[in-house]
Amino acid sequence: MIHVVNNNSGVFNIYVFVNAGGIYEPDGKLGISHMLEHMLFKRSKHMTNEQLLKRLTRIGGSFNAATDKDVTFYYIKTNTDNANDCIELMKEILVSPNFTEKNLDSERKVVIEELNKGLDNDERLLWQMSYMSTLDENNAYMNKVIGTVKTLKAITTKDLYAYYNSYYSSYSIIVDCEKNIEKEVRKRLNDAFKTKITSAPRTRPYFNEELDRKVIVMNINLNQYTLSLSFPIVIDTFSVKEYIVLEFISFMLSGAGLYSLLMYELREKRSLVYTVGAYNDCMKYLSLFKINIATTQQDTVHIINVVLKTINNLKTGSVVTEKLKFFKKSFESAMRLNLSNADYKCFLLGTIMFNSDNKVMINETDMMKVVKSITVNDIAKCCNKVFDTDKLGVVAVGKYENPQTQANNILESLKNWQNK
Repeated sequence: MIHVVNNNSGVFNIYVFVNAGGIYEPDGKLGISHMLEHMLFKRSKHMTNEQLLKRLTRIGGSFNAATDKDVTFYYIKTNTDNANDCIELMKEILVSPNFTEKNLDSERKVVIEELNKGLDNDERLLWQMSYMSTLDENNAYMNKVIGTVKTLKAITTKDLYAYYNSYYSSYSIIVDCEKNIEKEVRKRLNDAFKTKITSAPRTRPYFNEELDRKVIVMNINLNQYTLSLSFPIVIDTFSVKEYIVLEFISFMLSGAGLYSLLMYELREKRSLVYTVGAYNDCMKYLSLFKINIATTQQDTVHIINVVLKTINNLKTGSVVTEKLKFFKKSFESAMRLNLSNADYKCFLLGTIMFNSDNKVMINETDMMKVVKSITVNDIAKCCNKVFDTDKLGVVAVGKYENPQTQANNILESLKNWQNK
């Protein structure tokens, strides 16, 4: 499916979303989605790696790709003058793969280097542990997208072709371009990706939807304590309204700066933390709403109680109407600013399109209409669905002399919030 939105800034931006990622990978081949993403840039049937990279570099924009749990996306950003080259290059990358053992052996080394670098990344470790704190170990969303050294070494060019043929059958494409070239862009995209945009999206895959709430406390000699609270959400049907309401909730909790609800309560009023980040890690069939906190305070239980009390006020509709109006006005302003960025706009609208199986294609105006329609009841309804403390997973990392005692204290405190 192709969705075109317009700008008058001379920017040409194309994003292609593919139903491929960690949850689809066969046993023993973990990391194949990410490896395939790398290999598609190595060469095509008509261009060598050098030719591809020279053409991509010549258009003077930016290009990249990323693989996640249930999606892989590719993008090229340039100016209007290079629109035709941009479409041709995206087609070359995604429609005409040419895998060789030599290139695979070479790129495997690069990916293993990336894997090893990630092992030293505390932020990535915390990200993976947030899944461990909420999901059953057999849940496909627990698969490590980058794989392991063992599984990466097991991948062959035959495996790559088989995976490509199975999962690169349907694309969701979003383009941001000037109105005067939209007709020509649509025609060229239809010609380039005809077989990929007429195929039906993949059916919902089976994955173990069992949730397994845990409290994980790790004693690591760091200068500060890091706390991550994760609320899992199994998505049966994607809702644009709910998605945008959750974006607004994360904005109220931390995105509005020092006056956001959690930053004001934890930092400005109590001096308990330095940073708080709340965001909805939305995937196609599962989301984790995460609240990450950095602090020098060891009193983790107290901080968690302040967070849950703040959330409970949202769940019970205790947000004063005037405060809601204040945050909505701020959120509207922030969204307009964000949507003026071509990358943000394409990724956000493309994610909505992809997660809805191409059923929902909206533009900036539609987005703002939804934002303006948010009510206190919408917030309370969404919060009661998402912030289920019985499913809350907790990760705490820092100088905890007795991690098990700390974990027990957190579990005991969470009992006070059950069924609230």
